[in-house]
Amino acid sequence: MSPQAPSQPPYELFDTQDMSPHVDVEGRPLGEHRAPEAVKAGVPMELKQCPYSGSRYKHAQPMNVSALKQMNRHWTETLSVIDFIRGQYQSRTGRGTLSLLDMWQVCKLASFLPGYLLFRAQAPIAEGQLPVSVAAAYKIIVGIAATVERLVMQELVMNGYGEGPVMTPEDFFTLVEESGDLVGLEQVCAGPANLIQEALQVVMVGPVGTLRHDEIQALVPDVDAFFRYTRLGTRVHLTSFAFSLRMQGALKEVSEQLGQPGAEPLAGKLSEALATVGEGRAALAATLAQAATALVELPPEAQTQLLDGFVQLGRDPGESQPPEQLEAPSLQEPGSQQLQAQLSSALRAAGAQESSSEGLVAALAQCLILERGAQRVFSALQQQLDHVLGYPSSTHEPLGPTGLARYFGRLPSMSLEGMLPLVKGSGDAPPA
Repeated sequence: MSPQAPSQPPYELFDTQDMSPHVDVEGRPLGEHRAPEAVKAGVPMELKQCPYSGSRYKHAQPMNVSALKQMNRHWTETLSVIDFIRGQYQSRTGRGTLSLLDMWQVCKLASFLPGYLLFRAQAPIAEGQLPVSVAAAYKIIVGIAATVERLVMQELVMNGYGEGPVMTPEDFFTLVEESGDLVGLEQVCAGPANLIQEALQVVMVGPVGTLRHDEIQALVPDVDAFFRYTRLGTRVHLTSFAFSLRMQGALKEVSEQLGQPGAEPLAGKLSEALATVGEGRAALAATLAQAATALVELPPEAQTQLLDGFVQLGRDPGESQPPEQLEAPSLQEPGSQQLQAQLSSALRAAGAQESSSEGLVAALAQCLILERGAQRVFSALQQQLDHVLGYPSSTHEPLGPTGLARYFGRLPSMSLEGMLPLVKGSGDAPPA
């Protein structure tokens, strides 16, 4: 008889995106130096100057010797986890030689594996009991994935959705070395070149010898469920990126409208309120926002191409219908006219001249419509994740501004509350 699933899923939607606070069976955090201070307390973190030739040689940023020592002790089992994931991906897709896009998919699978094991309803792994091999595979893949995702984004912007180039492990290692991707903001990658190249070989091609998969197969008896979980987690990631990018574009338009003649009575007040938007982001969301800040300057057609690519990246090849996605805010959607009329009245009451308020009304309306769309899409993703993890029905409340703010920081509706009557007391339930 299978154990009864917990009535309350032990996670929230955006917990799927950041494994850094979790620890393995030896007590090491998956996020290493990026883990919260309370999690790192008492964990050996020996740092030393990097002796490897190349971009890391005697760099001012140190390398984490303690993490490297643990990985060396579990190297073969760690490569087995990565080999199992790549092999399962190839068997399901029929892919032989892996393209850049395939690498991105394999990296997503490996990075979502710890969360799947921790959060699933049946036979979840307890916190602090995650095998070192799974944790170490996650750490390796997160490093590789940073470069892969940057290349995928570049490919989407330049050429649209497609397979992307096929690279050899040697070519990829040369690229990360020459691009400085082995040097982080606080530490350099601790792996010597031979281990990095061996890991890349397993990710991109396969091991030179044969690796056993007994341990990882026992941990993941339902590979289909694991793949579905990764697909949904990936959609959360891509939707988060799209939301960050679209919201920064909408706020940029608000800022430009506040600089127009006649908007002076509101400029200081609204600018001050909206300046708090995004404060207190989680580390991963801050990374998204950083990337979005650069991409928001792209021409509109390039942004559209990028966001269209996100939809394709998040789509399961077996799906007959495209997944629900975060659309660009439309001022023609139901309820928009009423929203704009309320905003217009509120802005004039606050002192804005009617001649200058039209553009500002449209810009603020886009922000609020975008929020509503995000609440709807993220709430749907939460329910789908609950289902695929084995929870009979979602017990999570629909995500509103407060739920989204936990990940994205303060939202426009929260900053404008009390200033504009239409957002005051709007609650957390996403509008229909």
